[in-house]
Amino acid sequence: MNILILTRFVNCDETMMLTRRIAMCANMYGGMNMATNLQLDETLIRRAVELGSHRTKKAAVTQALNDYISRLQQEKILDLFGKVDFAPGYDYKRQRAKA
Repeated sequence: MNILILTRFVNCDETMMLTRRIAMCANMYGGMNMATNLQLDETLIRRAVELGSHRTKKAAVTQALNDYISRLQQEKILDLFGKVDFAPGYDYKRQRAKA
């Protein structure tokens, strides 16, 4: 994070204050947002906004990124195939009854 770089130019108190402000923003807005300039296909963006009924391009891109990340995480589950031990005597119904 850029805070470490700032310590060369500001004193310790200012660095701590800046760190607290960044943490507060992260809590208020659900994380750090980053301004990014991208060259995106305008036709694709318009279609995504329309099909997803999004109000903004940002909302469409954010949803697309979230969907992409979810899909990649689901694909990682396939890596576990053949690595998880199977217990033939396991009774899931009995386990549920205990809860």
